[in-house]
Amino acid sequence: MEIAEFLKSHLPSIEVEGREDPFVHYRGRYHPESLARRLASIRIVDVVSGRLNHDPLMPEVEYELRRVLDPSLKCHGVLYDGYELMALIADLIPVEERTRGTLHVVFTGRLVGTKELVEDRVHARVVILGNPSIVSTTGAVEAPARPREYYLASLLSRNPLVQQVRVSAWRASGGWVWLEHDDPRLTEVMKGYALHALFYYFLGEAFCENPDCRLYNAHYQSELIRSQLLSGKPCERHEGMLRTLLR
Repeated sequence: MEIAEFLKSHLPSIEVEGREDPFVHYRGRYHPESLARRLASIRIVDVVSGRLNHDPLMPEVEYELRRVLDPSLKCHGVLYDGYELMALIADLIPVEERTRGTLHVVFTGRLVGTKELVEDRVHARVVILGNPSIVSTTGAVEAPARPREYYLASLLSRNPLVQQVRVSAWRASGGWVWLEHDDPRLTEVMKGYALHALFYYFLGEAFCENPDCRLYNAHYQSELIRSQLLSGKPCERHEGMLRTLLR
């Protein structure tokens, strides 16, 4: 696993184990139908209040069951409560793996969101920090805002073909500064967010104010690409903090 090798290269003294999707790795520790119902129930159905789908319909449960049994199935357009998903996965982890020195980082295609106390609505997230930490590939595409021109293309015409032509023209002009689903750059971006999880859990700090640091909390696609791809490394201060883990 490329991300595991990346972490090993930065922290050779720390044991890193790459695993399959948690619903595959921990299969046998849960009842699939019950887990599917719980997943359906933590969907966010109101982004203003953050209200969850407490009484899911059977088609919603069946949809989740298919994805539990086959995690490779894509899931776009569904928003899950990030903290609830974290708690659900934590319940699957055996007691012997819940030690202070063990951090679980889960990469998922599910879109996750949270509503913090100071916010007036749910916001999609790339990473939910804790143990386990949740890192969303879909979040990396959907959460940071795209360029203003991208949204103008949607406003100027409701025809998806016209929108696509406008976006394609923007991309051809050299302004393609956002990630897309199945983007080949996503793996590299996920490496940076794995570092976010590691810094938060072991060093108590996850974000940086330096826009060229991989720990920068990007709110725009251009910021994400700058910190994770164009720079692609921690700032000097966080490099120093990283070295403290090697002692």
